[in-house]
Amino acid sequence: MMPALSRTRSVYTLGMKAKALFRKWDAALIRYFERPGPRKVAEGLLWTATHLETLFFLPFRLFFVPMAWVLDRHGRKVQEIRDRLRDKGNYS
Repeated sequence: MMPALSRTRSVYTLGMKAKALFRKWDAALIRYFERPGPRKVAEGLLWTATHLETLFFLPFRLFFVPMAWVLDRHGRKVQEIRDRLRDKGNYS
């Protein structure tokens, strides 16, 4: 037989403890980043990460966006050819 779960170990109680812990961590982080030094550092890091991401992904965008247009145009042409051949009865 399984022993009954006590109130101290129930899922609900553990969830409430976790929620309280996350609220405590959240309040501590907010207090920390309200200070001018850590806030400026965090804003600088965020700015840097945003621009590095742009610099990293820009070459991919410059290649893949036109490639998508080319492949889309090619797909439409292939479909037109298939439609023409199907209408003539030469393609099953």
